Amino acid sequence: MAAWVTDLASPADDVAQAAIQELWNLDEEDGAAAPLLLELLARRDVPPERRVFAVRFIGLIGRGASEVAPALLQLVADPGEDLDTRRWGADALGRIDGPGDATLAVLRPLARSADPWSRLLASGALLKLRPDDPAPLAELGQARTSEDLALHSWGLSLTVEVCETCPAAALALLDWLDHWNDEHVEEIGRALARVPIAPRLMAALTSPRADLRRNALEVLGSHVLDPDLVVAAATAALSDPEEEVRWKAAGALHRQHALGADLAPAREALRAVAGGVEPEHFGARRLCQALLEQLGD
Repeated sequence: MAAWVTDLASPADDVAQAAIQELWNLDEEDGAAAPLLLELLARRDVPPERRVFAVRFIGLIGRGASEVAPALLQLVADPGEDLDTRRWGADALGRIDGPGDATLAVLRPLARSADPWSRLLASGALLKLRPDDPAPLAELGQARTSEDLALHSWGLSLTVEVCETCPAAALALLDWLDHWNDEHVEEIGRALARVPIAPRLMAALTSPRADLRRNALEVLGSHVLDPDLVVAAATAALSDPEEEVRWKAAGALHRQHALGADLAPAREALRAVAGGVEPEHFGARRLCQALLEQLGD
């Protein structure tokens, strides 16, 4: 690991890129790499973007990097330091669970700064350290409307990271269910599956927004463990006025059937979609036909 950290500072770009690929694999068990990365951070002959990688890799080590937390705190508090390094240093402090009140005193001004990335990453760190504080969670929620897609994605990811320790974050994820990116919807689903959120998801099925209803069905079908609840919800959604929602409802029933759920209550709704005279989403019609065949209809 020491060799990879050394190569991160190499003037040869291909050598540094190879090191970056390896160092993304760091985790809490690699605490010995944290002091080496801190030494690299102290070098002014290292390009700023490599120093940013160094501080992000410290964040990957998380609590295994507690030894360097005081020095990292000084770096984040230094207004003369490179802004990007300070931003990601703030993120790393939240992952390290750094030295108490001193960390909070440094992070809070960053979370109120004019720079949106500083606000976001410092707020994510604060939420890890103080999950009952509503202000950082509200700041992460602001990222939903950002035109900066990277900022938007990080706001979602940071909310997902804390949803098990912060019940309010799990509820806040429901506001992200209108997301256009299927990978992010899957990320939301995995997070919500770890908390008792199914009743809230059911409420999302009555939203006037079709994209919210569609993604709520995707999450219910893939991640909620109560088959009776999912079958009932998806059956009702087969009569939704929007084709995309009916398609997701059929998909949810298909996944539940594969897991052994009883689809008898959905039989009539499946017939309506499979053999209806109205134009229908091909995927929904085909899924419903296939399910009826499997049910011996």
